[in-house]
Amino acid sequence: GASPGGWTSYLAEAGIGSVVAIDPGALEPRVLALPAVEHLRTRFEEALPRLLERSRTSGPYDLYCCDMNAPPAVATDLLLQALPLLRAGAVVVLTFKNTFKKPAPWHEACEAALARLRGPLDGVRSVQLFANTVRECTVLGEVRAAAEAGAAERCRAMQSGRAMLLRRILADYFAEHAPDGSHKVENLVARVVGGPPTALDGVGVVGGVLWDEAELFSRLEAKYGAKVDPDP
Repeated sequence: GASPGGWTSYLAEAGIGSVVAIDPGALEPRVLALPAVEHLRTRFEEALPRLLERSRTSGPYDLYCCDMNAPPAVATDLLLQALPLLRAGAVVVLTFKNTFKKPAPWHEACEAALARLRGPLDGVRSVQLFANTVRECTVLGEVRAAAEAGAAERCRAMQSGRAMLLRRILADYFAEHAPDGSHKVENLVARVVGGPPTALDGVGVVGGVLWDEAELFSRLEAKYGAKVDPDP
């Protein structure tokens, strides 16, 4: 969520030596010209394999900042995928965006996401920055040392060929039969391939593998009344 470059310019101008900005959108020319800034013009999920490979030689990152326009669950999902990139003690800054029409779902989503973050992070707290609008808040924390264990394996599972095929099948299915459920794709993929813990409707926050593809497709067909095409 780096575009147009607010957080990127703040970090670079504050003296951080290397700032990797990730967003399919453009950065302002002034921000892009800062010596410390590198712009990966793509989605985070697509940039992640490259960053993982780079971190094997350059070492882990010290700070993770996500300001994308997404609800708390999505911001949390991305942070959990990014954990293999971060050193123990790395600072985490997330913006939770209120995409809900009523206050109750917003507060519930925030509490659920904060509960998930308290697993891998220490010192999790929600603050209202001067720059925050009334429909967002900022969440801070530091990566716990134990959070690194197993994170790389879960991340690899989400980038596997199996995960990419399932992601495509589910994206096509929800787009055609249940557009309001499209936000569930990453969570469902994680529960088939063993990705990071996610929140599921009626289940709560869970990790590990819950179903194989056949079981998941059967559940979707029963709920939405349409067959899943396993060969898109």
